[in-house]
Amino acid sequence: MLNPLKDVMLLGARFRLPVALLVLVGSIFAILGLEHLEVDTSLDSLISNDDPQTQIYERVVAEFGSDDSTLIYLRDAELWSEKKLRALEELHYAFEDLGYVTRVESLFTVSSVRTEDDYVEAGPLLPYVPETPTEIAMARENALYSPLILGNYISPDGFSTVINVTVETPDNDPDFAFRAYREFAALLEKHASSFDESFQIGSPRVRTEIQTSLFRDLGVLGPISGGVLIACIVLFLRNGFAALLPLFTAGMSILWTFGLMGWMGVPLNILSAMLPSLIIVMGSTEDTHILSSYLRGLENEAPVPPEERARLRFKLTLATMKHLGAPLILTTLTTVIGLGTNMFSDVGLIVDFGIAATLAMSLNGVITLLCVPMILATFGPATLPSVRRPMFSGISRRVLHFFNYLRESYGSLVLVVTLLFSLALAYSASLMHVSNDPLAYFKPQHSLIKDAETVHEQLAGMQVFYIHLEAEEENAFRKPEYLRKLLDIENLLMRRGKFDRSISIADFVAMVNQEWNQAEHKVYGIPDDEGLVAQYLLFFHQNDIARYLSHDGRRANIVVRHNVRDSHTLNDELAFLRGEVRQIMQGTAAFDFVGKNLMVNATAERLMESQLQALLLLLLVVFVMMSVLFTSWRGGFISMVPNLLPIIFTFGLMSLFGVPLNPGTATVAVIAIGVAIDDTIHLLTRYNEEARRTTDSADAIRSTLEAEAVPVISTSVSLIMGFSCLLFSEFSIIAQFGALSAASMLFALVADLLITPILMGKIRLVSLWDILSLRLDAAVIRSSELFVGMSTYQVRKAILLSEVRSFAPGEVIIRQGA
Repeated sequence: MLNPLKDVMLLGARFRLPVALLVLVGSIFAILGLEHLEVDTSLDSLISNDDPQTQIYERVVAEFGSDDSTLIYLRDAELWSEKKLRALEELHYAFEDLGYVTRVESLFTVSSVRTEDDYVEAGPLLPYVPETPTEIAMARENALYSPLILGNYISPDGFSTVINVTVETPDNDPDFAFRAYREFAALLEKHASSFDESFQIGSPRVRTEIQTSLFRDLGVLGPISGGVLIACIVLFLRNGFAALLPLFTAGMSILWTFGLMGWMGVPLNILSAMLPSLIIVMGSTEDTHILSSYLRGLENEAPVPPEERARLRFKLTLATMKHLGAPLILTTLTTVIGLGTNMFSDVGLIVDFGIAATLAMSLNGVITLLCVPMILATFGPATLPSVRRPMFSGISRRVLHFFNYLRESYGSLVLVVTLLFSLALAYSASLMHVSNDPLAYFKPQHSLIKDAETVHEQLAGMQVFYIHLEAEEENAFRKPEYLRKLLDIENLLMRRGKFDRSISIADFVAMVNQEWNQAEHKVYGIPDDEGLVAQYLLFFHQNDIARYLSHDGRRANIVVRHNVRDSHTLNDELAFLRGEVRQIMQGTAAFDFVGKNLMVNATAERLMESQLQALLLLLLVVFVMMSVLFTSWRGGFISMVPNLLPIIFTFGLMSLFGVPLNPGTATVAVIAIGVAIDDTIHLLTRYNEEARRTTDSADAIRSTLEAEAVPVISTSVSLIMGFSCLLFSEFSIIAQFGALSAASMLFALVADLLITPILMGKIRLVSLWDILSLRLDAAVIRSSELFVGMSTYQVRKAILLSEVRSFAPGEVIIRQGA
């Protein structure tokens, strides 16, 4: 190892007081940064930064109003009574009185069209609260009769209704959504006794639920992961001090990470909920390797008197850091690179998480490098219990013996079976689909999801998008032929069965036409006479149709409500609809599918693309790094195989079980490789050392596995159990990430203890730092015939790759020309 690298490794042990002061100052700086930490729960972070639909969306919303509204759901068995309707009216006007509310739609504003005594009457369904049973019965009948109202504002059984509240979001007010949610909730609480069931559902609630669940996860997942880490370390290392040290470095890393995120302006988001667990679980791996090496060295030391224990601690710490320093830096680097590739995503949510996670593991590496040697040299164990089994015993020994048996007895068969399974699961992984809908981030049993299902089943889904059409011809959408095309599109939507409700200006015209032609069996359609259409539109105020028709009649909106929460399904359906709408319009008008939830779901397709690019980049970087480290592309290949297999297996199983690629599961691959490569590096580094001590590669492999079994198995089990803790998250995407990461760590453990040793036995390796740090007698090298024409680097590598053998007197060592 190079002397400068040695010096860095030993800073904590040699300069304990300065390092302790440095850590203290860093912690104070981090604490001051916590007050600047922000939370980002906006949907904008789920939309690609370069989505071309953004400008179209903003233009359409500016003209036709926002697609983002809150539904106030109310249900009561006596809804159609004067008392309940009066409560509904009070609630309607209470929402109108909120200064930031721009539009309130309910049974008191929605238009009703009915024929009365040979006259067609149009106006609000409830211009006032009816007082007599006859008036109430008539209003209920009109509501259930009108296709403009049924399913949009009243359920088929007549007991459920909604108030549609649209707000104007102030600029530069990140807390507005939470304030709106609280004020909406206060109004509902005030009128809660008036209805059997009431709740709100919309973006203010979604954002509030995300923030609530985020803080809940931050407070729960970290402690659970910490408890699991302690249990795993005590189980494998059998030392209480060894369990506390990783918790200290993890705690410091969490503090520094959140503090620096505050100073840097990197917000907390949904994925940030797993940061403490990731730091505890992933950060503990290097602590465990260091502690395992320290305790293994202590086992080989004779007992010393109390006055000699300080010297023993320092000696063991120096030996440990000299041995593990370079692998520690390398494994930290690979983990950081793996997390850092998330910053290349198109999704702001993943980018912010990538920055935070990269920062977290970088800081954890620095804290481990400084604090662990400092603490070991000062407070590390200097004695062992009088009765203590060696670390390499029990579970570790049995697991290793099982894998040794498979490797030595069925090595070739293991490789063949692994290859076949990999090919099958790789094909399965290619069929995986993506999803990016915010509601899909929650578990099915979450109250938000249940309420969304209730609205969907009783009325229509809370998700809204526009089919926006624009014609060159002025007043085009006041003409019969264009209006019929709108009805054709709506009929197509309903036939497909994926969407709940749709409404356009054509429905208003068709409704009046139906009532106008009561004697002709309720003709629900568009009249042939353009003048008649103009007359029909006079039945409505401009505010009634402003959401569906522009002033000049050139642009029209079809408002579609749905409950599709799978991006793959929604995007496929939209792709089909584009072709069908193009056929219907036949070039008479341009059209776009416009909506914030559509932009969120469209990002899902780019999510897979960007994460695949990040994965390929990471694999290339790791391959090059390992090839340089072990001065051979074969070393790079061996390091890649056991870490690529878990990703293939994990993604293959995702596809088989229908788990989508989402912002949570998309990060599994790069994180898993960044973490799993750590054990591979430690195995290859140890094998490199053992191979120089013996000419028997099988013996070198056995010695390597016995030396590394405890840290490899213990860190892997800690990772598996730690990632499994994420199953307790309230977010489904984090629970899925935890389950898949745990599975990939299990696959990685099997690959490291089975596949890696099989491949190691086929080549000899030498590390770059061994070559650079090898001390040679220059005079001897220059006078040697063996090294004529070779560079110093080549000489060093040749010596390190050579084997020491004994020959009997007179035995031929080398032949001329051989």
